[in-house]
Amino acid sequence: AILFVQDDDDKFVWQSYATGPVWALGVSEVTDLGLSLYPNPAATSFNVTFSGESNSASVRIIDMNGKEVLNQSISNLNGSVNCDFLQNGLYFVELNANGKTAVKKLNIIR
Repeated sequence: AILFVQDDDDKFVWQSYATGPVWALGVSEVTDLGLSLYPNPAATSFNVTFSGESNSASVRIIDMNGKEVLNQSISNLNGSVNCDFLQNGLYFVELNANGKTAVKKLNIIR
């Protein structure tokens, strides 16, 4: 996001500020972790796979308003997540493993 204060008459920019998506999500360290979601778009459930040093992780689903709608543990490098209670739309899936975080978009379509 970019914000600036500009004079309408002479178009002089008095102040500006820019920020990136890491700040907007509030995540301190975002990595890939080999995170994969399939099928995507999903209807009733989707599979989560990741690579890494850990055999367990936590999965959070966050709606577009920033509200957590699911928090679930996965005990191995892949797991199934039930999403049949979610409405159609776009969500963020956040995977936390070994103090690192990966985020992917998930689309729910029925």
